[in-house]
Amino acid sequence: MKPLAKKKLWNLVSQDDEKAWPTENAITAVLENEGAKISRAIWDGTWTSEQFADAFKKIDAERNPINYVAFRKGTVIPTGQSSAAASGHRNTWRIGYSIPEIRNGYFGRAPEAPGRNCVGMGSKATDIEVSSIEASTTALRWSC
Repeated sequence: MKPLAKKKLWNLVSQDDEKAWPTENAITAVLENEGAKISRAIWDGTWTSEQFADAFKKIDAERNPINYVAFRKGTVIPTGQSSAAASGHRNTWRIGYSIPEIRNGYFGRAPEAPGRNCVGMGSKATDIEVSSIEASTTALRWSC
């Protein structure tokens, strides 16, 4: 974990994800103990695109290399859908990958984020290209 403490990371998880939520909390604690500077936020998975944009700007303005965002419990699973199995996990992807500020501003070479060209990785360190995002093994995590 020590090498990750010096990387730029964006971690996004849902509190409804019974496996990833505690795992990402533990990973973040270890990174912090290794000296990483971390910005944290709790977001609502039902927000509008404008609310996500505002929340992104707020956390990005802190300019910490690691950003850790959790969707509040009960906000990622659509009404009427079961919360059983990996529903909280799958629905994190559905929302997270649809937030343009994360997908484009943080990972692309947008003027407001120069040099932040990143690749994504799952908690089992399986690298994936941001341009062809796939489901990770536990939560959404990107490393720059």
